[in-house]
Amino acid sequence: MSTWNLNSGIVYDSESHTDDPAPARVIPPADKIAAVETSPGSPAVAETGSGPGACLAAVDELQCYALTDTANQALGKVHSFIVDLHQGRMAYVVVALEGAPSGQLAAVPWHALAHAPHERRFVLNSAQVDPAKAPSFDAAAWPDMSQSDWARTLHDFYQARPYWQ
Repeated sequence: MSTWNLNSGIVYDSESHTDDPAPARVIPPADKIAAVETSPGSPAVAETGSGPGACLAAVDELQCYALTDTANQALGKVHSFIVDLHQGRMAYVVVALEGAPSGQLAAVPWHALAHAPHERRFVLNSAQVDPAKAPSFDAAAWPDMSQSDWARTLHDFYQARPYWQ
């Protein structure tokens, strides 16, 4: 039997397998994942038990994650994470997009992503977004991410719920 965690957008195969003791994790098809609404603070939440589970991770481990689309096509590599220290929430994942000029980065709203921890990747949670057209910036000239106009434009582009709501 498979269970789809609506918070993380990951399907778990809960049947026991003698060959593979770990449950299989797969990203649902695009028509399913685009409808996933992530939790207020993170796309990775505890799936079972009472402990923190998959909702805790060292940022340096996440910095080697890839960014893919729902079909597992590479979109880029994680560069860094932006945290709203006042609210204690993850705001953006900054990525170097595939095919972008060297030194060009893009910020992706946290709520536009699903998390596939066993595949070491984040999944852009929208089939309607073309990352090649994403607002980008030079690594030597970052935007002021605290500006509300910039933040709203970015969240609108990715069709993502703002992290502060």
